[in-house]
Amino acid sequence: MIRKMAFFICLSLVLVACSESDATNDETTPAETPASAEAAEEKQPNEDTNDYRVEENDQFKMTFLYEKNPTGIEGTAGPIDYIIPGVALAEIEIKDEYVASTVNKEVGDVLQAVFIGGYFENTSDEEVTLFFPTAKLVTDTKEQLDPNMMISETFDPKFLGNVVQEGTNAYILNNSKVEDLKSLQLNILAPRIGFSEIIGDDLSIEIPVNKE
Repeated sequence: MIRKMAFFICLSLVLVACSESDATNDETTPAETPASAEAAEEKQPNEDTNDYRVEENDQFKMTFLYEKNPTGIEGTAGPIDYIIPGVALAEIEIKDEYVASTVNKEVGDVLQAVFIGGYFENTSDEEVTLFFPTAKLVTDTKEQLDPNMMISETFDPKFLGNVVQEGTNAYILNNSKVEDLKSLQLNILAPRIGFSEIIGDDLSIEIPVNKE
């Protein structure tokens, strides 16, 4: 039930990741297509109408205050190529008692949530472990956060050879509001063969948000 919170944003981030992968396979980058250029625009509300995107059901009401798909952030860590296909900031109003109890809140409380998508490819044939599902987030509002596993859509950190995995980490702010964020730092431990031999550098990925 609670995982439905992540569904809407996870779906959009995954679709962007897939479109970027397909474009690469066709030897056409996202920036070279009109559709990708349009998608790259940050989704900001209309200043006159506050026209935020809203997803709502009987369990929650999710208002997206900021979205950017794609982010243009990509890189390499050891044999792992990665893309951060999208980021979103949302307020989640809880409407269901079970959902509230799961996140230690009350009905009517509003969660301040950060969603970050990740798309990863192991370019080697070896078994490689990458710890995106446990990546820590540091905000410019001085919070250090672990992913909220109840509303994240993530994957097994083991890459069994040359495979692709993707998911969305969700983070719940404790002491600040998403509208006050200006930058995020996503920290992922270096990839390993198994859980021991380090084969790359730790990742510290800077993600600007709430920028026009």
